[in-house]
Amino acid sequence: MKMKYNIPKIKDIMNKVNIVKGKIKRKKENNIKIQPRYYGLLFLMILLGVVTVATNIKTYNDITAERYIKYELPKDIQTDANDVDIIKYETAISSISTNVSNITEEKNTNKLNSKEKTKDKYIWPVEGDVITEYAKDTLVYSKTLDMWLIHTGIDIQSELGTNVLAIANGKVISVENNTFYGNVVKIEHDEGYISVYANLAEEKLPKLNQKIKQGDIIGAVGDTAYGESEEEIHLHFEITKNNTNINPEEFLEIKE
Repeated sequence: MKMKYNIPKIKDIMNKVNIVKGKIKRKKENNIKIQPRYYGLLFLMILLGVVTVATNIKTYNDITAERYIKYELPKDIQTDANDVDIIKYETAISSISTNVSNITEEKNTNKLNSKEKTKDKYIWPVEGDVITEYAKDTLVYSKTLDMWLIHTGIDIQSELGTNVLAIANGKVISVENNTFYGNVVKIEHDEGYISVYANLAEEKLPKLNQKIKQGDIIGAVGDTAYGESEEEIHLHFEITKNNTNINPEEFLEIKE
């Protein structure tokens, strides 16, 4: 006895498939259809998103402007990539990174009381004209590096071998050779101020932890600062507090 199989026709199968497809399509359309009452809510969500993005962009720009510096070549200078001195730029970047980290503490400087900043005047470390001023908010051109950058101290023009004097009583906390600034001596003074003397010669350097009196010789003007080697002979001088650079001329005695 042969068994009969109820084999559906292809047409019937296709009809069922089409019915299922139709149900799926309608279900998807119902799921994505936005009811009129939701349009107002959708508008408010979009508006909130726009405001949030705008606020974030402004905050980012404020932080960027406060913490970072743009370094660029002058427009009238054409630079050939083949002529770039890699060592110079690596050295500059090392110094710049330090300067940038100092900028993150810029607000601490602004909080210093004006009376405190002018309370004690220090003597000048060497006699001479300031050929490069302190510049934390503007850029100055470096002949050596052929680029624009900030300047965290002042350069005082002098002659090779000129004695460099301690601006106030203190203690030597660092005597080192820096690739960018050459021989550098740091002296800690009262109230947390630190004076920094750079581009010093090898001779007459003090010893670490040595106590210093105002006017003591702590070095001589040299030409060891590779990062400023194309400038006139000078002493690079800085004052810091809480790891933040401050304009030295606000503390030094007023020249008559």
